[in-house]
Amino acid sequence: GLLALAKQSIQARNWERAVPPLEKLIDLYPEQVGGDSAYVLLAAVHRQQKNVAAERRVLESYVPKDDAPAESLFRLLELQQ
Repeated sequence: GLLALAKQSIQARNWERAVPPLEKLIDLYPEQVGGDSAYVLLAAVHRQQKNVAAERRVLESYVPKDDAPAESLFRLLELQQ
């Protein structure tokens, strides 16, 4: 599925290939949260790409959700400094 494709791309460090399936997962399941959610993975991919603006956008969408991990909140605070 989409998550498997994204994880495979991440393992291969093919950041560009990982983005579309993660974005699609967020579109399909915007309320999916947790440490293994597409939001967390997509933010990590953008971080690897040194795309701070995109990472911030993903985290700003993710952090307000109830189960967002504290690490995501702390990273967002770092980006806002």
